[in-house]
Amino acid sequence: MSSNWEELNQKTIDAMVKGKFADALESAGQALSLAREMGDDSKILLSMENLSEVQQSAGDFENAETLTKEAIEFSRRINGDCTETADLYGSLAVMYAYMGRFDEARKAYDDELSVREKLDNDYRGKVQALQGLAECALEMGSPEEAEEYLSRGIALVEENEGEESSSKGPLLVNMGVVYSRAGEAEKAGEVLRMALKLYEKDPGPDHPVFADAMTRLADTYLDRGALDPAVTLYAQAVEILKGTLDKDDPELAEKEEKLGQLYLKNGDTDSAGKFLKAALAIQKKVYGDESAIAAQCENDLGEVYMATENFKDAEPLLKHSLKVREKELGEKHPALAQSLNNVAVLLESQGKYQESIPLHQRALKIRREAFGEKHPAVTQSLENLAAVYQGVGKFQEAEELLRESLGIWEEFAGRDNPVTAQTLFNLGTILFMRAKLREAEKVLTEAKNIMESHYGPENPNMALPYRALATVTRKLGKTADAEKYESLLEKANKAAK
Repeated sequence: MSSNWEELNQKTIDAMVKGKFADALESAGQALSLAREMGDDSKILLSMENLSEVQQSAGDFENAETLTKEAIEFSRRINGDCTETADLYGSLAVMYAYMGRFDEARKAYDDELSVREKLDNDYRGKVQALQGLAECALEMGSPEEAEEYLSRGIALVEENEGEESSSKGPLLVNMGVVYSRAGEAEKAGEVLRMALKLYEKDPGPDHPVFADAMTRLADTYLDRGALDPAVTLYAQAVEILKGTLDKDDPELAEKEEKLGQLYLKNGDTDSAGKFLKAALAIQKKVYGDESAIAAQCENDLGEVYMATENFKDAEPLLKHSLKVREKELGEKHPALAQSLNNVAVLLESQGKYQESIPLHQRALKIRREAFGEKHPAVTQSLENLAAVYQGVGKFQEAEELLRESLGIWEEFAGRDNPVTAQTLFNLGTILFMRAKLREAEKVLTEAKNIMESHYGPENPNMALPYRALATVTRKLGKTADAEKYESLLEKANKAAK
């Protein structure tokens, strides 16, 4: 171990920048031990903060939570109510919010705000805490409270910087998210246009900050399921960044990667591959081949190849991403679950169903521990594992997993959401395979009704529920219903051509 604290601290920072979290954990832990041996309070506190940040990045939230709480108490003891203490409360709150523990996040943001209100000239910190409280309120189903917190933040900015300050931009964008989630599209559009107008004046439409605002606006469209305008905004943002940032700037890679992910969701695999390859080239140059950051992009590009059934090119990317993530992030990180899931799907494409099951089970365990039993992130593992069980004839186990997934989506998105409808459809398919024909018909009909209300009766997305219902109703001897669904299926298939 180095005897130089500054050297260890710099090694931690360098490893973090390169996405080498295992190395960062080692040097950060050594720095904290050395600081404690030295008895230097300021170095102890900074080492705690750094180690906690590395632990969070590596997915070790349990130890990160414990250490951050210890750092808060240490900071209060040596510094009292100060900016450092407030920042630590904010870090704890962000961690809780990431894990979906919004009650605890809200308490931590309240503590942060309480400390900041005792400090002079810390209105920016107060705004930061209010934004966090708004996020928690929104996620906990209280859009009115979220709006109130954001309004308080806007008032603070206007009081200190004036009504035309671009510092209002992020608050206005967040307000747009609140209105979008509340179904008030007109209000959302109004405040989001206000945000872009402020940024257009300062710092200007060709500035990276303006591009970032566009992507934030795009994210609000994604929250509402509007993928096309989100893709358009992200594409425009990337073009701005290409003209303003260095060609190897990590921020450009980040936005290109997100744009590639959106193109993949939109079914444009050619564009997805183009932007993901560009992002990966930058990330490998900046961070190296064995970084967790590049591993994320490798995973995304592997998903593009999987979507086009190019399993030969997908396999080395997905397996290398899994190897790097396991080494750099550890065995409990949610990103590892994503890689485990994708390699499992790859194995299924090769007919290796039994080999894929333990990978899906590991991914499910990681997500349960990281996010909790009722988080939407858990549903992917539940449904993919159910699909494998279905493939090997374990229909009862598949049904149990799908019912659990359905319960999560109902709580998170509501019964009438297209995402919930997809799980209903999957459940109906399993019920049919288990010869529970009447229940299958009921479940599939509900899924069909939800999807019809969202997509329309002649949308290509309706082909699967119409086909399933035609099969089920014919089995039940309901010839008229079967013919009706077959006719609707023919129209949906024509729409796809």
